[in-house]
Amino acid sequence: MKTNIDKGRIVKALAGFYYIDDGHEVHQCRARGKFRKQDIKPVVGDFVEFQKGNHDDGYLLKILERKNVLRRPPIANIDQALLVFSRKEPDFSTILLDKFLLLIEHYHIRPIIVISKMDIEGVFLSPSVYSFFVYSFSFSRY
Repeated sequence: MKTNIDKGRIVKALAGFYYIDDGHEVHQCRARGKFRKQDIKPVVGDFVEFQKGNHDDGYLLKILERKNVLRRPPIANIDQALLVFSRKEPDFSTILLDKFLLLIEHYHIRPIIVISKMDIEGVFLSPSVYSFFVYSFSFSRY
């Protein structure tokens, strides 16, 4: 078994296996027992140190410092989030958008707001309400 330690990012977690992308290939690994004993849960997005094993089976050794982490869904190190809202059917909700913006701003995630169904006749919707906060907007006809 190789003893060199590599770095990568967890791209998938399934049934106790963690799939780690090192930039060249994806390796299947299991977490060491110390994570379970210390109640540390690796999540998708974590940057980690791991040891490659035989036949692409390795061990996750260390979780590197996280930029941010969400509990639901369990993901870490998020740079940006797409907030997709409908203009009509269902009606656009500024309250719901405000809740999501508050949550992702708290975790220092860059929001991108997407408003769909702009082709449906109805209420005029202006991004000017949120332009003060310098958010990115995208409008879609679908």
